[in-house]
Amino acid sequence: MGWLAINWPTSTNQMVDAVRAYAVHLRAPIIPIGDDTSDADRNLVKDVNSRSYHALWAVENAMSALKGDKQEARKLIPTLVEYLEGIFLWHQNLALGGTKFGNMPQWAVVNDFFLHFLRFHEELKGVVLSSCCAMNSVIMAVTIDQDPRAPSPFDTELSIPFSVLYECLGTSEAYSDSRRILLHYLSTLSSHLTTVFTRKILAVIENQTNIVKSAPDLQSFEDTNRIAGLLYLIPDTLAEACPRLGAQLLKDDFLSVYFAFVTALWGAYPANRGKLMFGDHINSLFKWCGRYRPTTSCTLLSKLIDKGLLVFMFDVACVASSKRDIRLTEYSLETIMSFLASPRVLRSVQSSVKNIPTSTQRIISSPDARNHSLWSNFMSEFKAQTGGLGVSGREVVQCDNFKGGHTKRYKKPQTCSGCHSVVYCSAECQRIDWKVHRHECGKRAAAHEDLKTRKLRIPHSVRFHQFLVTVDILATMIQEWPCLNDKVSVFTHTLDDDREIVPYLNVFSVEEYRCRLKEDPAREVTAGVRFEAMAEWVERDPKLRLLDWCTSYGNIEANLLCIVALPNPTRRFMPFGSYLVDAKIIGGIMLQRDEDDD
Repeated sequence: MGWLAINWPTSTNQMVDAVRAYAVHLRAPIIPIGDDTSDADRNLVKDVNSRSYHALWAVENAMSALKGDKQEARKLIPTLVEYLEGIFLWHQNLALGGTKFGNMPQWAVVNDFFLHFLRFHEELKGVVLSSCCAMNSVIMAVTIDQDPRAPSPFDTELSIPFSVLYECLGTSEAYSDSRRILLHYLSTLSSHLTTVFTRKILAVIENQTNIVKSAPDLQSFEDTNRIAGLLYLIPDTLAEACPRLGAQLLKDDFLSVYFAFVTALWGAYPANRGKLMFGDHINSLFKWCGRYRPTTSCTLLSKLIDKGLLVFMFDVACVASSKRDIRLTEYSLETIMSFLASPRVLRSVQSSVKNIPTSTQRIISSPDARNHSLWSNFMSEFKAQTGGLGVSGREVVQCDNFKGGHTKRYKKPQTCSGCHSVVYCSAECQRIDWKVHRHECGKRAAAHEDLKTRKLRIPHSVRFHQFLVTVDILATMIQEWPCLNDKVSVFTHTLDDDREIVPYLNVFSVEEYRCRLKEDPAREVTAGVRFEAMAEWVERDPKLRLLDWCTSYGNIEANLLCIVALPNPTRRFMPFGSYLVDAKIIGGIMLQRDEDDD
């Protein structure tokens, strides 16, 4: 090697010729050595490895000499492209075999060699990004060091190979080949290498947490911010494309490690909090919580809330200034609200709300605060749900028909014994409702007997099933929910020219609908105290709507008047699949009649 270095040519053409002459050795096959390999074969392998090592030295030396001159560098590109596969295969083989390339660790040798090719010339970059052999070096840089010893707690270089990995996972057209190749490699990693890969990610996060907490001067704020972006983008991208990697990260407690890093960032840079993308970090945490089945999501979310996620979110909301941060924080709070039906999440939220500092509450609840609506909407939903928890925190059950917590439910839903029209889930539910139902029970009992005599009564099982699945049925038909001023929705159907049923929706204010009911004699009972009680409740709470739903069973028409609680009333609903599936019926009554009685 010393002779080669001393006699290395200086002109471009001579360097290109020298590289071509040496690169021929990189076409030699890689011969594995086993315990039964003879001495002669070992000497042969040693000679082949030596020639390949000299060839790689020649390639790197020529690239270093020509890198500054783009015109001269182009002369070397055809040779590099021709031997690209052999160059990377032999470099990876020698690096894995323990060949020393200076004093650098193995991962740095592989990583720097790849970067040398990637940065050499734009014409070569596209070829490198579409090469499977070259992309294998990107994966090796992360997984090659399998030393069981823990890295230094303040190792600022540990994140470097992940920066290269993220660059090659780019979303632009130029990186489409490299992204496809890398994701394929990652999805087919062995179980052992998958564990090595995910634990290396966790080691990087833990190192950055240590640096941010104890030695923030080791790297600039700009580098910290850049690495913080990588640490939520790379795991998120990989978990979405390779579920096995995501599952392994969760198994290794990724969310707790990542959240500890985010909170460390918050405490270390109070003057730069607006620049640290906390809205994106919080959004990433919630994407992880929503990526798996509901029970897993509830468990993950409740653990994060117990660790202080909710308190942290409101701290972030106090300083959020950009529309993006406000929108991401709003989305995250909506996600928590959608999980409040889970007793476990609700208990965690109830404990966490008590820990929100008074100063934070004062800022966020101020009418002048940009995020005032976030706080008011969240607290409104939270207070509506806390009836489901006793003072001691024990779990009780929310009534299906009317507000009120109760500790024991009927094994099967029961109807009022007098009129058989209203469904109750517990004795407490019935007592709560009696002050309204006592005014209508007699009339409904008479109507019930009349329908029973004429054999027009819809079977109880059918009526109750319709009551429970109304929202699911609507979810296949309605495309938008009315705006705030339209509190009553009437959903019914008509027949088109081909006698096909066509559903349609009308919306009214409460006053308009009150007049509409009074003009319809067939709805005499519904238009009484039951409607007035529901209307008073709906008008008072911006999250509630009244739904009048018409359906048919045989020759009988049934009308269900019920209250629907919306998950987010502050914006118009998007097409189904995102919001209305979270709505829930919290009170209702069914009126039925013979179609011939109109």
